Order: sequence, then structure tokens, then C-alpha cells
Amino acid sequence: MLRSSPRRGAAHLPALCLALLASACDSPTEGGRNPTATGSVPLVNFDAAGRPLVRFDVAGDQVDAHGGEIRWFEDRYYMYAETYGCGFEWHKLAPAPFCGFRVYSSPNLVEWTDHGLLFDVSQWEPWQRRCNWWSNGCFRPHVAYNPATRKYVLWVNVYDAPVGYYVLESDTPTGPFVERGVPRLAFNNEGLQGRINNGDHNLFVDDDGTGYIVYTEWAQGNGDVVVERLTPDFLSGTGTHVRLGVSRTEAPSLFKRAGRYYITIGDPNCAYCETNTVYLTAPSPLGPWSERKRISSTSCGGQPGHVSRLPTPDGGSWYLYQSDLWLNSDGRDGGDLNQAPASQFWAPLEFDASGGIQPITCEREYRVDAVVKAPPQGPPDVRRLQCDVGPGPGGRALAREFRFTAAGTGRLRSLSLPTYQRGEPDAPLVFELRAAGGAAGPVLGRASIDADAGGWDVPVNISWAGRRLEVPLDVTVQAGAEYALSARSATTQGCYGFAYGPEGAAGLATAWSSPDGSAAWAAESGPGVRVDLAFAGN
Repeated sequence: MLRSSPRRGAAHLPALCLALLASACDSPTEGGRNPTATGSVPLVNFDAAGRPLVRFDVAGDQVDAHGGEIRWFEDRYYMYAETYGCGFEWHKLAPAPFCGFRVYSSPNLVEWTDHGLLFDVSQWEPWQRRCNWWSNGCFRPHVAYNPATRKYVLWVNVYDAPVGYYVLESDTPTGPFVERGVPRLAFNNEGLQGRINNGDHNLFVDDDGTGYIVYTEWAQGNGDVVVERLTPDFLSGTGTHVRLGVSRTEAPSLFKRAGRYYITIGDPNCAYCETNTVYLTAPSPLGPWSERKRISSTSCGGQPGHVSRLPTPDGGSWYLYQSDLWLNSDGRDGGDLNQAPASQFWAPLEFDASGGIQPITCEREYRVDAVVKAPPQGPPDVRRLQCDVGPGPGGRALAREFRFTAAGTGRLRSLSLPTYQRGEPDAPLVFELRAAGGAAGPVLGRASIDADAGGWDVPVNISWAGRRLEVPLDVTVQAGAEYALSARSATTQGCYGFAYGPEGAAGLATAWSSPDGSAAWAAESGPGVRVDLAFAGN
């Protein structure tokens, strides 16, 4: 069923980091009907040079998704995740808003549609107060379908309640989710708020409809993993539990295969860094659980997260391993704590004849035979992010230029290209449109766009994720003529960047660079940037 491209060697793994995650088990038909369609699906992780690629949705914006999971509900794949595009930074001491939790859906694991936030986080009370820069943040959106209540139940990790979680409910997989309060668990229901008593968690629904939560317990267990049975409505724990007897772990993920239960764990814990993936097995969710076995020493450049049980065309199941390739917060990769440009690694788990999980290889691309409800219209839209407009060597500002050919004649109202910011730039991003090759020629159009630091009540002009940025212009262009859009900034900190690719795509604007935006432009190798033109009257 599985085919993979040549292995991506561990020596080429980038120094990336990843934070917190968790996992659970879905019935392949949970909340919906039986699968019918089939197709060979590509799961693309890295480019030819071994650099992580980020996924883009059908609207042309980055899939801003971390610390969550993929579930199969109602004949579609759903991706639940933390989102960072508004500028959230973990443990930052200056204003950094909470961006919320986002949900995407797909009929084929290739084309993703953004359905927005799971619930409104725009007001100070309660979610900005609970989750913004001066708290420990809010993480790990995990959703389970309750077949008895026919509700979708969401647990999130929050630190203003001693138990560490809030529970929400919805009638649909995309929400809006309504808060149902603070649950009770076997550990840490009382005590000091604002500290990490219970940490990373995930949800699991057994074949008989019984729900479980698996979570890391820190106050008494020093990062031990607990599996606890949930109440029939999945809104709280019953107290019936088992400890795994481990320590200093995180991101547990519980799933079932062929009558055996598995938990994968990040071991040891380390926020925003790569770590081991280990697993344990048991004959029931409440144990007894086996000793740990390691299946990856790097989690392919990140930290393990969710394992999704997904349907196969013949009515069986396959298991999708997900890890977050978090950007490192110790000074590498820019040194800031915002994780919007971070990527995800996806791989199908493989098992030996005795049910053991085979070591995870870090392939550039896998192909899996999965349920496909609508054939993809093209290859996966995966692109490389590069933040390169900002302070350069000797204090000079590196500038970029994108050359494209106009497809029509008319008044160009605006154009858009996928743009992002990092490190809080302190000067605007300035665009100028000229005839290509005419760096000394007249400027046809100019726009200056301030990043805006943002806040819980101040939206940013330029996202921290790779989203389409509209550049306002009012110029006449001629079909077949070549134009150059330059981008530069006088910022003394941070940078502005763009999304390059997808590889092999037609019609991308070619990329050029210059140390200072002078006439000495040099062509860049590799894919360019997608630039979309909007004419007056369109």
C-alpha cells in the first residue's frame, strides 16, 4: 500500500525545533458514512535540498497549523491546530496576542480549505486574558466525536485552571465550539493556577464509544503519562486511570490497531526542539503498558505529535504519524518565538508481523493509498519560506525583485504575493513596480506597507504566516510586457519574507536579489513566487 521516495538522510536534517503535541484514535467512519472513493495521495515534506516545505490551502495562503491533529469525520479529513499568524509568541514579555485554534478540511489530504477559528478569541475576556503573552499560552486543540451525544468535543490545554484544560462542544466538526467549563481529572483539580500541573494531552475513542484522555501529569508525576476514562459525555474524567511510569515526556498519542493499543510519546520533553519518538503497547487503554521502544531519534527534525487512524479504500485503516518541525527558540532560525513559518512532517506508520512499529524514516515524500472523495486538481501546493528582506551584511538591506509577464492589458489595481514577517520589523516593506531590467528607470507604482506589531485588539497588516498580501497599485500594464516588482525595507530588526514555489509550477515570477536594491540584481536559482494581478473592474 505504501511507496516512498529515496530516504532523506539524517545528516541533512536542519536544526529545527518543535513544541508540544498529543494524539488519539478515530474510528475510520467516526461521525459519518463509509468511505467509497480511492486514490494515491502524495505526502510531501521536504524539497530536493532537504529543507522543510510548508503547505498552502486552496485560497493560496499558508496552512497555519501546529500542535494539533488530523481527524476523519463525515467523509472528510479535518486538521485542528494552533495558529500563529497574528503574532503569538510563547513566553514573550511584551504584547503578543493569542491567535486561537484553526480548522482546515480536505477531501484528499492534498487540497485544504480554511474554515477559520474554532471559536472567537478576539475579546480580552476570557481567551486573550487566558492565553496571550503574559500567560503560559493555550495549546493542543484535540477533538473527538461522541457517538452517544452526537457532539464534537474539544479539549484545549490552558494554564489559568489548575487542572490545565477547558472543554468545549459543537454540533459540527468546524464549530463554533461553545465552552462547557473546567473538567475534573484524577490529578491536580485544585492548587495554584498559572503553573504546569497537567500538560500535553490527546483524546481517544474506543470501538465501543468509550472515550479516554491521555495526558502528561507534572505536579506529582514529573511528566508521567496518564490514561483516564472519560465520562459518557466526554466533558470530564471519571478518575479511573493508569499511569505509564515514565517521566519528563510530552505529546502522548493513543491509538488502536488490530486489537492492540499504542501510545507514542516525545521522550524527553523539550519545547521547540527535536526529540525521540518512543511507543508503548497494551491489551487495553488501562494497561498494563509495555516498556518503551524507540522508533525515531529525531522525529525527523522535530517533535512527535498525533497519530491519526484513517480509512483505506478497502474499509481498513492506516496510521498517519505527524510531527511538528518547530523553529528553534535559542537563536537559530531567527531566534524569535513565533512559530508561523514552522512546518509539519507526515509519514505513514508501518508495522512488522508481530505488530511492532517499524523505525520512522524521514522521507522527502511518501505516497499512500487513501480514501479520496475528490481527486486533487494538481500536485500538493507546498512551498519554501525564506525571510530575506531586512538587515544584511554590513548593515545593508537585502532587497528582492520578482519579474513577471503581464497576461493582459489594462489598469492594474493591485497585485498580491504570499508574504510574511518575523522578528517585529521596525520599518515598512516598500514595493516598487518598474519595467523589468530598468532599475534606473521611472517607478510605475509604489506602495509602503507597515508590518504593525499587532495586539489582541490590533490586527497586523502583514501576517506572521505566508499569506497573500495585497499591494495597492494604479498603473497601466501591457499584455506580454515584462515587469519587475521590487521589495525592500529599512528595518533594523527582523525581516520580511516570501513563499517560493511550488516546485515545477508554471507562471511563477522569477526571483532576483540585490544587497542594497541597486542595479546589480542577480537571478536566484529554484522556483519563484506566485504573483496574482487584479485589474480595475475585476
